[in-house]
Amino acid sequence: MSPGLPEQQARVEIDKALDAAGWVIQDRAELNLSAGPGVAVREFKMADGHGFADYMLFVEGKAVGVLEAKPAGYPGSNSCQAASTNPPQLDVQRWWRP
Repeated sequence: MSPGLPEQQARVEIDKALDAAGWVIQDRAELNLSAGPGVAVREFKMADGHGFADYMLFVEGKAVGVLEAKPAGYPGSNSCQAASTNPPQLDVQRWWRP
Protein backbone atom coordinates (compact mmCIF):
# COMPACT_ATOMS: atom_id res chain seq x y z
CA MET A 1 0.00 0.00 0.00
CA SER A 2 1.31 3.41 -0.90
CA PRO A 3 2.16 5.63 2.11
CA GLY A 4 0.03 8.39 0.56
CA LEU A 5 -3.24 6.45 0.68
CA PRO A 6 -5.79 7.62 3.28
CA GLU A 7 -5.84 4.31 5.19
CA GLN A 8 -2.03 4.31 5.43
CA GLN A 9 -2.14 7.89 6.72
CA ALA A 10 -4.65 6.72 9.35
CA ARG A 11 -2.20 4.01 10.42
CA VAL A 12 0.54 6.63 10.90
CA GLU A 13 -1.79 8.57 13.21
CA ILE A 14 -2.83 5.39 15.05
CA ASP A 15 0.84 4.48 15.59
CA LYS A 16 1.48 7.94 17.06
CA ALA A 17 -1.50 7.70 19.40
CA LEU A 18 -0.64 4.17 20.55
CA ASP A 19 2.99 5.15 21.14
CA ALA A 20 1.96 8.26 23.10
CA ALA A 21 -0.30 6.09 25.26
CA GLY A 22 2.57 3.74 26.09
CA TRP A 23 1.81 0.78 23.83
CA VAL A 24 4.67 -1.24 22.30
CA ILE A 25 3.95 -1.36 18.54
CA GLN A 26 5.19 -4.34 16.53
CA ASP A 27 4.84 -5.86 13.10
CA ARG A 28 3.59 -9.44 13.19
CA ALA A 29 7.01 -10.70 11.97
CA GLU A 30 8.59 -9.43 15.21
CA LEU A 31 5.82 -10.60 17.56
CA ASN A 32 6.94 -10.54 21.21
CA LEU A 33 4.04 -10.28 23.63
CA SER A 34 6.52 -9.93 26.52
CA ALA A 35 7.92 -6.67 25.10
CA GLY A 36 5.71 -4.64 27.44
CA PRO A 37 2.43 -4.76 29.36
CA GLY A 38 0.53 -3.45 26.31
CA VAL A 39 1.49 -4.65 22.82
CA ALA A 40 -0.18 -3.59 19.56
CA VAL A 41 0.59 -5.95 16.67
CA ARG A 42 0.14 -4.63 13.12
CA GLU A 43 -1.47 -6.80 10.41
CA PHE A 44 -2.35 -9.60 12.84
CA LYS A 45 -3.60 -12.78 11.11
CA MET A 46 -7.03 -13.74 12.37
CA ALA A 47 -8.64 -17.19 12.22
CA ASP A 48 -8.87 -18.81 8.80
CA GLY A 49 -11.36 -16.99 6.59
CA HIS A 50 -11.23 -13.76 8.63
CA GLY A 51 -8.19 -12.10 7.07
CA PHE A 52 -6.05 -9.66 9.03
CA ALA A 53 -6.73 -7.06 11.71
CA ASP A 54 -4.91 -3.77 11.19
CA TYR A 55 -3.94 -3.92 14.89
CA MET A 56 -4.50 -6.62 17.52
CA LEU A 57 -4.12 -5.29 21.06
CA PHE A 58 -2.66 -7.45 23.83
CA VAL A 59 -2.53 -6.66 27.55
CA GLU A 60 -0.19 -8.85 29.58
CA GLY A 61 -0.16 -11.36 26.70
CA LYS A 62 -3.95 -11.62 26.32
CA ALA A 63 -5.89 -10.33 23.32
CA VAL A 64 -8.17 -7.48 24.40
CA GLY A 65 -9.14 -5.67 21.22
CA VAL A 66 -8.81 -4.99 17.53
CA LEU A 67 -8.29 -1.67 15.73
CA GLU A 68 -9.08 -1.16 12.07
CA ALA A 69 -7.48 1.80 10.30
CA LYS A 70 -9.92 3.91 8.31
CA PRO A 71 -9.30 7.21 6.53
CA ALA A 72 -10.41 10.44 8.18
CA GLY A 73 -14.12 11.03 7.67
CA TYR A 74 -14.92 7.34 7.18
CA PRO A 75 -18.48 6.71 8.34
CA GLY A 76 -18.16 4.38 11.31
CA SER A 77 -21.81 3.44 11.57
CA ASN A 78 -21.40 0.40 9.31
CA SER A 79 -18.43 -0.83 11.35
CA CYS A 80 -20.28 -0.28 14.62
CA GLN A 81 -23.32 -2.09 13.29
CA ALA A 82 -21.19 -5.04 12.14
CA ALA A 83 -19.47 -5.18 15.54
CA SER A 84 -22.80 -5.25 17.36
CA THR A 85 -24.14 -8.11 15.23
CA ASN A 86 -20.85 -10.06 15.25
CA PRO A 87 -19.21 -9.20 18.59
CA PRO A 88 -15.63 -10.34 19.12
CA GLN A 89 -15.01 -13.03 21.70
CA LEU A 90 -12.95 -10.80 23.99
CA ASP A 91 -13.34 -10.11 27.70
CA VAL A 92 -12.68 -6.40 28.09
CA GLN A 93 -13.65 -5.05 31.51
CA ARG A 94 -12.41 -1.46 31.16
CA TRP A 95 -10.25 0.85 29.09
CA TRP A 96 -6.61 0.24 29.84
CA ARG A 97 -3.47 2.23 29.32
CA PRO A 98 -0.15 0.37 29.69
